[in-house]
Amino acid sequence: MSVAPSTSPPRYKIMGKEISSNVVKWSIAVAMGVPMAVASILLGIGTIYISSMIEAIGLQKDTSKPCDPNAYLDKAQILHQSHVWEFHRELRAGKNPSVLGELVEEAQDIQRKLSESEDDEYRNDLALRMVYFALAEKSCTEVTPAIERYMKSINMDRVLVMEKFLIGYLSDVNAEENAVARLNAALVPFDLKVAQLKSAVPSGYHEFIESYWGELKQATTPGLMEACLPENYNAEGLVKKYKLTACVSGCVPNSVFLKDSWRFFCLVDYHA
Repeated sequence: MSVAPSTSPPRYKIMGKEISSNVVKWSIAVAMGVPMAVASILLGIGTIYISSMIEAIGLQKDTSKPCDPNAYLDKAQILHQSHVWEFHRELRAGKNPSVLGELVEEAQDIQRKLSESEDDEYRNDLALRMVYFALAEKSCTEVTPAIERYMKSINMDRVLVMEKFLIGYLSDVNAEENAVARLNAALVPFDLKVAQLKSAVPSGYHEFIESYWGELKQATTPGLMEACLPENYNAEGLVKKYKLTACVSGCVPNSVFLKDSWRFFCLVDYHA
């Protein structure tokens, strides 16, 4: 007696959760610019189902530390993107600033658990050591990814600093005294770290570092999608934009975690 082949789509496993291949294809399509509604219709997937899957899979807080340094740094980035997605979701929903503050504290706690260290600079120091290691090995194919990981690592801290500033600003939008000076003082240390990175690598990487850092900062500004960013991307311009858009949900990014983490959805183990 013959058995008819299964017509159900193949299944994948991500962080222990099973999902269909269509969900994986959907996440890739959206990451490549296909509107979510269009991708859902083409693949026959309900948007409510997609939302529930992203919450169930993408936002898991698995803090087990990988042995491989690069795997650890990549996982730290995935967890950070998960936090940013959640932060913007609550920001768009108009949640109380105290709720946003709890999310920031949770994100810091998750990174601390993942690093297995009480040193707040552990991740950044490790990422920088990986840059030095790649340079010492004279491996051109490893230097650029190492530089990217380091800048992403320090940018994670930068984003949290900006989120804290935004929370304070939302708590009292009229409290503008020294706002520009405070934000500038909070952000300068990160630009200094990038300047120190440039001084430690051959000049051939300098243009790439400047370009990548500038684009990374603009693409990850808490509360502001790139279309809403100020023409002059500095503390003064950001404070003005935050004041103008404090109650405008249309400027809040709505799918940062999904779009920036599509590679994560591809890192799956196929099984029937």
